[in-house]
Amino acid sequence: MTPPPPPPDAAQLGAYFALIEASSLLKHAVEQQLRDAGDLSYVQFQLLATLGDSPTGSRRMTDLADGV
Repeated sequence: MTPPPPPPDAAQLGAYFALIEASSLLKHAVEQQLRDAGDLSYVQFQLLATLGDSPTGSRRMTDLADGV
């Protein structure tokens, strides 16, 4: 059995929390833009993008649900 990895140091934790904060701010900005431009939620956009990426323009409901 392999030993667990060492805990992150202060620099690694700082980078992790900065990434999480930036990701959260970006997602919020995209959600707001989607609402303003087309009254879409982020999940609705994800579903439409998934359907748009499909060669047939369709997917099984279970596949769509798994992606949300």
